Amino acid sequence: MCAEEPSSVASTTEPIFQVPSELKDTWHEVIIRSFQLLSSVYGGNDMQRRFNRQQLLSPAVVLWEKFRFDRKFINTWKQQFIEALNEEVVVRKDTSSNSELYVLRNLSDISLSKAPTTSKPYTQEPELAESMEVPERTQEGNDLVMLKKRSRRSVEDSSTQEDYTYEEAIDLLPPIYKKLSSERVTLCCTTIGKAPLLHLEPDGLTVRGEKGYRSIRATHGVVEGDWYFEVHILSGDGNVRIGWCTIQADMEAPIGYDKYGYSIRDKTGEIFHEQRLTPFGESFGEGDTIGCLLHLPPTKSSMGDMWEVFERKWIAWLLYFSSPRRPNWHQQELWRPKPPEIEETNSGCMEFFKNGKPMGSTIQGVEIAKWYPAIALYNNAKVTCNFGPHFQYPPIGRQYKPISAILSLT
Repeated sequence: MCAEEPSSVASTTEPIFQVPSELKDTWHEVIIRSFQLLSSVYGGNDMQRRFNRQQLLSPAVVLWEKFRFDRKFINTWKQQFIEALNEEVVVRKDTSSNSELYVLRNLSDISLSKAPTTSKPYTQEPELAESMEVPERTQEGNDLVMLKKRSRRSVEDSSTQEDYTYEEAIDLLPPIYKKLSSERVTLCCTTIGKAPLLHLEPDGLTVRGEKGYRSIRATHGVVEGDWYFEVHILSGDGNVRIGWCTIQADMEAPIGYDKYGYSIRDKTGEIFHEQRLTPFGESFGEGDTIGCLLHLPPTKSSMGDMWEVFERKWIAWLLYFSSPRRPNWHQQELWRPKPPEIEETNSGCMEFFKNGKPMGSTIQGVEIAKWYPAIALYNNAKVTCNFGPHFQYPPIGRQYKPISAILSLT
């Protein structure tokens, strides 16, 4: 299920960091919260402590999960944060040093005339930001790992703070990216596995689209065996594509836009893969239930662990190494992690079912990888997923495991 909504928790630093109402739901508030988190790491609530831009961006990574930033690409919010920082509405630059350091202003003396330039709300659900006076402290030991790690370095070493190894970058990831919930399989609620414009309901299984094609995948994937799940079409006010993808798939495009996904198209029943449509089955729409069956050959026992390591590196690359804010970012392809090498010569296959009846023939040539159930939605299409163990239309005559059974293997 999607991560719980943050709750308001009392803090001794709140009087100093009380955010003026004019700055609510702006990037200026995020800057103030960044100072708050950094101050708690360095000890005390000294408003005159100096921080560089890279240090201030670190807690913003935590804040984006708690405030639910609404952005299309990960680099967009960083640029907006930096622009707000350079406006010097809530901070001032420290001119006593050659380094670019910032000091938080006395909030009671802030001139709010400049603030409207960043007044556009940055949350999909403004009430969440309003209800959270300070970042949740119950997960301090986990959420602040990245801050404590960086605090070991002095301000004078700030020029090297971007030069992380993969292991260090993985350590910087927010906990939501490092540990899966073991309660049940749901749709993913992080920005790595879900496009921001998709609306995921509290049950973690029902999702609605908005505007153009956007995608979402499940929280758990599989590397071998026979696996099945169902998707029920609740609303036909849009388009749906249903299938499988790997972690490399672009969530801002329909599943199958690249080589990292396969999907079946509702309007024509065609298979979509690598931007190509292939005739396959019949159309489907509101009220129909689409079953997806994946067959993957056995692999060596270490393949699951190898994909876990690769996926953590991939997320670190997306969040840190592919950022235009890094030096030589145009060389990002040199840092792009490579998936595990596959020694097996066999490949997998996929089958699709409409209301229990097979659609088309079997799709052959599916490469060995970690595949996730995935859905792409267009406009206001709405669907709900069933990962088992009980299905409305189980595939008759096929051997399979429900996706929910993954939990018993982890």
